[in-house]
Amino acid sequence: MSADHIRSPHEPLRLARLAVGVHYAKPATAARWLRDVFGFAPAGNIPDVEPDDDHTWIEFHIGNCSLMVFKREGDLGEDAPATHTPWVFVDDLDAHYAHAKESGASILQDIWQHGARAYDAADLEGNRWTFAQASPLMR
Repeated sequence: MSADHIRSPHEPLRLARLAVGVHYAKPATAARWLRDVFGFAPAGNIPDVEPDDDHTWIEFHIGNCSLMVFKREGDLGEDAPATHTPWVFVDDLDAHYAHAKESGASILQDIWQHGARAYDAADLEGNRWTFAQASPLMR
């Protein structure tokens, strides 16, 4: 377990001022996929069934940031353009890339470098994610 996950039970979690919300047709299914393929650590339990309440979310903590998974309203259609690409900075980019690829992520762009080293992958609903090598100074 990394030091990021070890804290006193009485120590409040200090989250960053920016959180990202992502929307999926099946949020519980997507959350399990994000946990298993991208290695995100859920902040609580992931439901076994899809939530009925559209105001419910599933939360992950990545470093001191919060990623919230919501139920998507409506259908995007095949030609809908991407509007967001979350960037996630990981400790070991090569290991993360290998795990994501072996676990079934669609790799959109192999590891590249333009400033940071990074790669692009699509999740189970085709949303683009960029994973980049974290700087030693990042928390």
